[in-house]
Amino acid sequence: MTVESVLAEMDEYNVRFAVLSGADNQLAYAWQRAAPSRFRVGASFPCTDGIYPRMYPCFAENEGWPDIKWLEAQFASGRMTVMGELLYVYYGISPFDERLQPYFALAEKMNIPVGVHAADGPPPRGRPEGCCPNFNADMGNPLLLKPVLEQYPRLKVWLMHAGEIRFHKEAIELMQEFPNVYADMSILN
Repeated sequence: MTVESVLAEMDEYNVRFAVLSGADNQLAYAWQRAAPSRFRVGASFPCTDGIYPRMYPCFAENEGWPDIKWLEAQFASGRMTVMGELLYVYYGISPFDERLQPYFALAEKMNIPVGVHAADGPPPRGRPEGCCPNFNADMGNPLLLKPVLEQYPRLKVWLMHAGEIRFHKEAIELMQEFPNVYADMSILN
């Protein structure tokens, strides 16, 4: 897969821009440099024991959490313009976990949209070996974000995977209650 082939496919399907997040920020930055108006870069975290769910290093120096000052500098410089995918489901924690709160506060303060894993995810037999020993599918319920949205009323959230099959009704309910919550159809399409 090359930048050119991805851009051609995006053009074919009238996709204006895409978000690149994951373990390899250097690759994402290279694609962003190649087509600045087409790609946005974001930080994907937390990662279990500093390992991304696909078994790549991910903020290993902080046990899977980006340094908040580093992240703020990335946003201030324009290198990153989104936060996410937030993988707390893979980490086995709720979105209202105290470790996530500084990130939500930063996103609200800087008007950075946050993409959250709003789905139950792959079953144990579909995960790479060693992946996500604390995975908790129930944490993918979008309604668990209500306390976060009440505490950070200007926070923009997009529900990645739109709740999939298990939580799609909850995703719709949350979007009806909070006008600053959106969904994408990735994985479902």
